[in-house]
Amino acid sequence: DKNELREATVRDIATFGALYFFGDYVAKGVGSLIKKVKNIDLMNYKTEGPKKDTMLSKFKYWVTDTKLKSFDEVAKMPGAESKNLKNLRSACEISSLGFSMLLLGILVPWYVRKQTDKNEKAKAKLKIQEYNTYPYISHNNIHSKKAFQAFGMLEQGVK
Repeated sequence: DKNELREATVRDIATFGALYFFGDYVAKGVGSLIKKVKNIDLMNYKTEGPKKDTMLSKFKYWVTDTKLKSFDEVAKMPGAESKNLKNLRSACEISSLGFSMLLLGILVPWYVRKQTDKNEKAKAKLKIQEYNTYPYISHNNIHSKKAFQAFGMLEQGVK
C-alpha cells in the first residue's frame, strides 16, 4: 500500500533522527540551560569559544565543539559527592529520551495520520466527482428519443 510505505518511511527517518541526533542536542541544550541557571558546567569543550561573536558562529561552536560530560566525568567533578550533579546529568539524559518518546509516540503518528487522512479525502473527493458527472447524450446517437425526452434528458423539440 502506498500510504503504508510512506508511513513506514516517515517513521523510520524520524526514529533515526530522534534517537541519534535530535535527542543528543536536546540533552546538550538542557546541559547548557543548567549552566546558565545554576552555574554548574556539565559541558566539555574541544576548543576555546567561538572566534566571532555572531549568533551563527556561537551556534556552530555549540553544535560542533561542545559535548555533554559523561556520568563518570560528572562523578569526578568537585562537589560530586552530593547526588545533585548526578541528578542534573540524569535530567539531561531524561530530557533526551523524553524528546524522542514525544517525537516518536505522539508527533510522528499524528503527522502520518493527518497526511494519510488528507490523501484519503482527496481520493474520495475525486471518486465523488467521477460519479457526479453525467454523460452527454447527443440526439444523433439516440435510437429512442421519446424515452429520453420523457425523463428530461433530451430537449423536447429534437427530432
